[in-house]
Parts: sequence; structure tokens; C-alpha cells
Amino acid sequence: MAWEITRTVRVRLAVPDDRMSDLHATNDLFQYCANRTAEWAWRYPEDDCVTSKSEAEDAIYDDLREETDYLHANLVQKA
Repeated sequence: MAWEITRTVRVRLAVPDDRMSDLHATNDLFQYCANRTAEWAWRYPEDDCVTSKSEAEDAIYDDLREETDYLHANLVQKA
């Protein structure tokens, strides 16, 4: 029997002071995408939440990219 072990390593992100505002701006856009996606998924409170990533991406991905001034695609998809 083979064991699979996963380790998590915490790595501190070193952000220069002059780039800190860029990091916060990116996080704000990411949070916007995550919140919009949650609102979309729960738009019909009486029904079940939509949990299909492909359905969500097909429905709102292009809009989110435009609304966030073309935030990096990976961040939009992960949100």
C-alpha cells in the first residue's frame, strides 16, 4: 500500500512598499469577481446554488474580464 503525503509550506510574500498598492488593487478586483460569481450562482434563492464551474464561466467570464479592465484570466477563473 502506497501512502500519499501532502505538505503545505507557508511562504511569506515580499512586496516592496512602492508596489503594495498594486497588490491591494489586484486583490480588490479578485474579490469583486468572487462576489459577482457568488451573486450569479445564488441569483434564484428558492433554487439550489449553481455549482458548475463551466456553466458559471460560460455565463459571466467575458463580462468579468471587461468589468475588471481585463484582470489576468487565471484570477478571474479562480474567483
